[in-house]
Amino acid sequence: MSGPAPIEGFRVVVGPLSADVTESALRGFFSSCGLVTAVSLVSDNGSGGYGSFPGLRAVISFLRQDSATKAVTSFHLNPLLGGNIQVCHVQPPDVKVFVGDLPPDLYEEDLKALFQSYTDLNEVHLLPPKGTSGNRCGFVRFGSQASANRAIAEL
Repeated sequence: MSGPAPIEGFRVVVGPLSADVTESALRGFFSSCGLVTAVSLVSDNGSGGYGSFPGLRAVISFLRQDSATKAVTSFHLNPLLGGNIQVCHVQPPDVKVFVGDLPPDLYEEDLKALFQSYTDLNEVHLLPPKGTSGNRCGFVRFGSQASANRAIAEL
């Protein structure tokens, strides 16, 4: 098995925001929830984009999931930077792990059974046999980096 792909952090979307809000101001404000690793201002030009609100919003990445959750629980629909805003999780973390050199007679159910003890197993995908050996490979998706790391260390 190879290691999991790096994740982009635990993200929340914040908006709608007034046009004079800066990335620096948002970083400073949301750092009260935990370590902010990135802030990006996004304008949808009326297309809807992230979240269900038009206009300017920000995507804020935190190092830890509990920091993103604190941002949502602390600031969603509270007066902030001049108005009521929404703070929502962009998506739950998802970590994909490549699993290689699998026997040709392995079925997807077998691979799922192998990883079933990891409670936040999201998906198992087994690719068809390739090459002269007939060996297979696949991908296993976890809901957290911790579970992916535990699977890698234990298997």
